[in-house]
Amino acid sequence: METKYFITLDGPSHLYNANLIKELISGNHPLLTSLFRINPVPVPNWSGHFIMAVSHLFFSAFISEKIVLVLYLILTPLFFRKTILFFAPKNRWTTYFIFPFLHNHLFYFGFINMSLGIMFMFITISYFLHKCGRKSIKHIFVLSLLLCCLYFSHIMLFMITIALLLGLSVFFTDTGKWNGKLLIRNIREFRFRLYRLLIASVPWLLLTYFYFLKIDSIEKQPRTDLGELVKWITDIRPMLTICYCDHLIIYTRILLGLFVALLFVNLYFTLKKNTENTPSGIALNINLPGPSLLFAFFTISFLFLYLLVPNAIMMSDRLILLFYIFMVCWLALLKYPRALQIVSLIILLAVHFRFLAYHTASMKEASKNVEEIEEIANFIKPDNLVLALNYSDNWLYAHSTAYIGVNKPVIVLENYEASIAWFPLRWNERQFKTEPLTHYVYSNKDLACSYFTNHPVILWFFP
Repeated sequence: METKYFITLDGPSHLYNANLIKELISGNHPLLTSLFRINPVPVPNWSGHFIMAVSHLFFSAFISEKIVLVLYLILTPLFFRKTILFFAPKNRWTTYFIFPFLHNHLFYFGFINMSLGIMFMFITISYFLHKCGRKSIKHIFVLSLLLCCLYFSHIMLFMITIALLLGLSVFFTDTGKWNGKLLIRNIREFRFRLYRLLIASVPWLLLTYFYFLKIDSIEKQPRTDLGELVKWITDIRPMLTICYCDHLIIYTRILLGLFVALLFVNLYFTLKKNTENTPSGIALNINLPGPSLLFAFFTISFLFLYLLVPNAIMMSDRLILLFYIFMVCWLALLKYPRALQIVSLIILLAVHFRFLAYHTASMKEASKNVEEIEEIANFIKPDNLVLALNYSDNWLYAHSTAYIGVNKPVIVLENYEASIAWFPLRWNERQFKTEPLTHYVYSNKDLACSYFTNHPVILWFFP
């Protein structure tokens, strides 16, 4: 990362609130304590805030943020690779399939906790596969700790991982025939892993139940137009991050063509290998590989959910990312001719580095703009209330005013996150005499000016 700050939509707000959490815990600023409180409900979305708040005790804000991002960008592909190689040791080249989806659109939306949830999902799967067949209480504890991290990162990915581990447990059994009946062998291994998973997950399943009991996180939103949803699939929406542009769609279409070609080539060679001409006709002897079948099932399930579920809490954006992540898991487990492996790897890495170059150039310019905002904090005294006017029409800077408070204990009034029940920090409404200012669009000048007019005691600050 060549830039000081890595700019995302919600990232500044997460970084700012992590700084507030650090200051609240230190207790050195009574005004902050009177205006904010830690959410009494153990909500998900804590992981990113916790890591940045702890890191901020020792490092500046931009380093704290980079620690989280580097963890995600390194550990996600590493444990994706470990997961794939557990089932397909010869498929080393397919472990690179995850690379184009590391820098996805939700990553640039600043969905840090969902990104960490994806990371912890692969870490948990890998640990379950490699370690949880051994007789040791330590492995139950570690598995439970990983599930804890998953819960406090992203509740949807926590539940998906539980379902995936249940499915993977089944594939540790062997099947055969005995007297014309289906025979299931090695059932002990299946039960052993199932019991361990149950013991490790019970506390966090109870916490999930408690969360849904206390927090209404369902938003009523209309279903996205079907034509738009299909376009997102063919354009590979997760890869179109900062700009949904034609010059980038060319590359995503190439990658989509590659994925479709890989599926059909695998199907062709699978049928060719397992087809036999007999006097009675064509006989098929196909043994579907268990893990790839499971990931195919999840891929298709996410596709149906993506097309059917309303777009509440940006659900369509989340589901299309999960659809592609599980698709590359599925593709990575299949077998292909050697020549196709080499060609596919060249195409995939070429597309990946093209997008990486685009992201790097975009971040350099964005970081310069944000550093100017950060410098404004030098003229603001600690514990001051700040109402910043944002005149930008670029969605990437919608919450950039939060950078004013990432290194100093100031109160940036536009803090949408503290008004939402499923985030770690909340406004303390009993002490705060004005209505909290929330903002979800680009420029906030009209909303902020109206707010200042109605609350003239607030310090009005021009960035």
